[in-house]
Amino acid sequence: MNKLTKLLSVFALAGAIGAGVAGAAGCAHKHTYEEKWTSGGAEGHYHGATCHEDKHDDIKPHTWDDDKDTTCNDCGYTRTVESGTPTPTPTPTPTPTPTPTGDKLKVPADAVALMVEGVGDEEVQLSAAKKSHAIDKTGIKVYFGTGDRSNPTKSTEVPADNLDLKLVDPKEQTCSSWEGLKMNGDYTLTAKLKNAVDSEGNALDENDYVGTILVKVINKATEIALKEGATTTQAQSVVDGMTSTWTYEITRENEDKEDVAAKNVTVGRIDHVHTGERSAAITTKVEGVEVKGTVNYTISATDGAIVQSYALRAADLADKVSGNDGIQKADVELQDGRFIVQATKGGVDDHGNEYDGKYFAKRLKFGGHVLGDNSKAYIKIHVDAAALITVYGYANTGTAGNGEANRYLSIYDGITYTDGQKKATLGNIIGDKQNTLQKEDTRHTFNVTAAGDYYLVCESGDVCISYVQVDQIVTTGDAVNLGGDAAPSALNLDTSAATKAYKKDATVSFEGITGSITYANAVTLDSTKVDIANADLVFPESVDTSKLGPKEVTVEYTPEGGSKLTAKYTINVESEVAGVWGATAKLSSDVNTELPEGSAADAAVTVKLSDLEAAIVGNSTTATATVTEATYKAEGAEGDGTAITAAGVGITKGKYVITATVKVTDGDDEATFENLTIEINVTVAGEMSELKLNVNDLTAEAKYTADKVLKTGEIATITALVDCQVEANTGTTGYTNRLKTGGSVATNKKAIKVQLEGKATITIIYKKGGNSRTAGLYDSSQVLQQHSEAEDSSSTLFEYTFTAVNAGTYYLGGTNGINFYEIIITPAA
Repeated sequence: MNKLTKLLSVFALAGAIGAGVAGAAGCAHKHTYEEKWTSGGAEGHYHGATCHEDKHDDIKPHTWDDDKDTTCNDCGYTRTVESGTPTPTPTPTPTPTPTPTGDKLKVPADAVALMVEGVGDEEVQLSAAKKSHAIDKTGIKVYFGTGDRSNPTKSTEVPADNLDLKLVDPKEQTCSSWEGLKMNGDYTLTAKLKNAVDSEGNALDENDYVGTILVKVINKATEIALKEGATTTQAQSVVDGMTSTWTYEITRENEDKEDVAAKNVTVGRIDHVHTGERSAAITTKVEGVEVKGTVNYTISATDGAIVQSYALRAADLADKVSGNDGIQKADVELQDGRFIVQATKGGVDDHGNEYDGKYFAKRLKFGGHVLGDNSKAYIKIHVDAAALITVYGYANTGTAGNGEANRYLSIYDGITYTDGQKKATLGNIIGDKQNTLQKEDTRHTFNVTAAGDYYLVCESGDVCISYVQVDQIVTTGDAVNLGGDAAPSALNLDTSAATKAYKKDATVSFEGITGSITYANAVTLDSTKVDIANADLVFPESVDTSKLGPKEVTVEYTPEGGSKLTAKYTINVESEVAGVWGATAKLSSDVNTELPEGSAADAAVTVKLSDLEAAIVGNSTTATATVTEATYKAEGAEGDGTAITAAGVGITKGKYVITATVKVTDGDDEATFENLTIEINVTVAGEMSELKLNVNDLTAEAKYTADKVLKTGEIATITALVDCQVEANTGTTGYTNRLKTGGSVATNKKAIKVQLEGKATITIIYKKGGNSRTAGLYDSSQVLQQHSEAEDSSSTLFEYTFTAVNAGTYYLGGTNGINFYEIIITPAA
């Protein structure tokens, strides 16, 4: 007898008791059978499985009235009977009991598999009443299976001394104990032979006969919540000092609790403006399934005070300086004197770093420390009252994760210069020197207790500053006249308006905005609701107000007897469903748009309405989206198109555009989004066809530590290399994700590899990670073949087409980070 291979053994595994036999390993399924008999030829008849076409129970002998009867009474099978010669009914040959060869177990010659039974329940639901599950190892019995390898018949039992039993948990770790099982998922019980030989006396490998049975333990995560000790009360402010204390845990169906890392939890919008009891949605994914929860928190009023925030980004200085030339001759004043910047030897250049949920496109380099000769290097910050100053910065030397020793950021209340402005003398330090700066951005905070001018400096070495935020608490007094001499020089409303969402066509009243600030006076408009007389919500002419989503708006206010004041904000314009700005639609990945090779001209792919998938654009966690109707027409064709029905339509070879209508609902609220387009390209196997990658179709993931194939077609394969990353992106119309290369192109990282099977054009839709960057097409030697236009913008969505005149391997990227949204590869003649 030839020994069975490991593959055959595993395929023929069974886990049933009695006549019914389970399918292949990995299936804890119980077959059900038809009542009628089905003929199996001269051998006999059987009951076919109702759940699998190729399964049946044991074959039973035909039944005849007598030796001359030619038709089986059960299945109708007919036989030929010679006159006068009776046909005996075949008698099954008994399977011999295995006989040991010396101290070895001899496997029966007709054995094809091992069959495991006696495990007990094969699907166990845990609960508060049943905290865990146990498998009794002593009750497990293993038998040889004979006959059909895909549907064996239980034969003789394997002695326990010749069995090696192992239980593996859902994370593929061997279980030392078979009691207290409560991990969610499939436990795999595997039986293997030991001390055994085949029927010819040949030694057997442990994998020649393997039996497996699955025990599914269901103990899913049902809820995520805060752990005890988290801060859930905060004073009214735009600064979030509360969620940084939050730690999380999930609860499973058996009431066990497990910690969840904060980085894996998404927290819904936190309202720091409106006082009172509030709640926020929190979500995480456990074993690939989204688990939801709610956090209840309180925003308490700041009696007699309001909080105002303003910030300096290094990007705000980009048009004030030129590269490394620095800020040479004079202080640069920003925001009406709230910030004054001096960095004689420094300058502003690209950064592109992300930290603490913020993206820093630029960095300000001091180019030296404040106490050096001829080294004016500081940021002067003006505050109207006590304030918290938050700074993001890093040491401009050292290695990643480690800064240069004795490089500190500090705040002083004054600087004076002597010796012809060469030497700086510092005033009084505010608090202590901050921790040693790292080689990447870290956050540093300073508390100042009174109004005045303060200087942010480094006393040793060179540092870079990415972002400075000031949150000042201003005590309100009597309201002052907004007109005449008392008129402020700007209408500085609370920047919490930047996160406030408004419904389309709604009247905007800026609820929760508590006042405006002058340099010398605090102005109280209304502590609960601000309806400013003569204030208008003005959209710039370049904004299409028919589309929802984030909008830049201008609030204009003209006080009586004074001049017009303005303030700009970004708000989210919603649909009729709260938290929803729009919807998207796409073709399900289950639809195969490739016809078989050699298909006739009228061969078609069937597309049904249910094949069109929809999703919301916005921050709602409860709204759902459904495609309610759709039409399709050939690309570039005129007319309304052909309706796609629930039953489906046939779409032949070619490029088409599907126009869909999506309905979004959330409870009783609903909104309809029309004219959403989906591109479909029906191709024939063997023919070169266009390959299109839309990053919206990818799953957001952290930086790749190994190359990952994103899409494959006849013309090309698109692969993201090490250090690339797919992340959620809500700031670009039409795209919910972006694919970041994360730095300078290389043939082993930070690039998109395109392996072409022939000539092609490669079209990319992209943004630059910073200004003055170009996207390039490089060959396998990292030699630049072509590059895009050098438009100086990191916020514009560009489209560019490269031409590859030969098959081969190419790389898409830039001399610094490029963000990709679509890649379209089209065969060229």
